[in-house]
Amino acid sequence: MKKRLRKKKRVGEFQEFGFRIGFRFSDELSRVDRNDLIDRFIEKAIEDNGLQFGGGGGKSEWDGFVALDKPRGSVSDHHRETVEQWFVQDDQILEYYVSPMIDAWYGESDKVENQWEKKQINADADFGYIDRNKDSINDDLK
Repeated sequence: MKKRLRKKKRVGEFQEFGFRIGFRFSDELSRVDRNDLIDRFIEKAIEDNGLQFGGGGGKSEWDGFVALDKPRGSVSDHHRETVEQWFVQDDQILEYYVSPMIDAWYGESDKVENQWEKKQINADADFGYIDRNKDSINDDLK
């Protein structure tokens, strides 16, 4: 295939990547708190990093696809890590997932298995953290 067609079809060296995300929060959040959470997510995790988000959700869960906010180009591992770090740091996020990179034009993102990460709260501290290796925080206290 000629270079002009590869560029037009976004294949080969012109392939573009994005990633799927999802997050869950308490369904007991007020409408105002829920809207504030979504606004913070869009502003801090997405727009501040030159990204765009296509998706949506309901009362306690949102998911969608993240891509670069430019006519052409791909997200990087740095973008994925930045969005994941935002999920880790926000106290209202209970669970989340960030998928591996997926072809933004031809990838079958709906077939990617989502691995939810549960955030666990340390009872002795006022912050949440992820414990990917243990089923319970109490294992650290033994």
